[in-house]
Amino acid sequence: MASDRRNQVMVGDLPDDFLRVSSDPTAQQIAQDERVAQILQAQQQAGVSFVTGNIAGRLSITIVTAKLTKNYGITKMDPYCRIRVGHAVFETPTSYNGAKIPRWNKCVQCYLPVGVDSMYLEIFDERSFTVDDRIAWCHITVPQSVLNGETLDDWYPLSGRQGEEKEGMINLVLTFTVSAAILHMLAIITFCMFVFLSS
Repeated sequence: MASDRRNQVMVGDLPDDFLRVSSDPTAQQIAQDERVAQILQAQQQAGVSFVTGNIAGRLSITIVTAKLTKNYGITKMDPYCRIRVGHAVFETPTSYNGAKIPRWNKCVQCYLPVGVDSMYLEIFDERSFTVDDRIAWCHITVPQSVLNGETLDDWYPLSGRQGEEKEGMINLVLTFTVSAAILHMLAIITFCMFVFLSS
């Protein structure tokens, strides 16, 4: 009798969806994105660098605060922010009981690839027993003034259930530093132009 039970036991690794609350593909994608963001953030904090020749420079993004129009749910929301720049994903810590005015003051440094001039930002309400709820989002084009070296402290409109650009505003501080490789190339071009014009 005991040997019959032993033969019915599953041996080996458990499936990825074992004891998962939801089998919704969107929830699975969000969970995978979150894992990737955590890995990338840990690599960045550990000082792992992957600078290549395709980098225009370093973009510093400070996610300061948001002013949301509505608190979704019965209790105060616990918002966090996820931002994508190129293939890199970054998250802020959760602003517990942040409700309609979450504060993060989180600064992320990322490399801006050549040809990428925008970022995608999402705000989620962290949930304990269900999938985190996406509250607001926006697509932000990095202003040319920032790419020219200025620091910009500005508010950007958020879209969500209330409608396009009606979910509130988010405060970001953007700074861009040109890549050393590009500065070196510009110095060479300037020197060559000087030599050419002098002769």
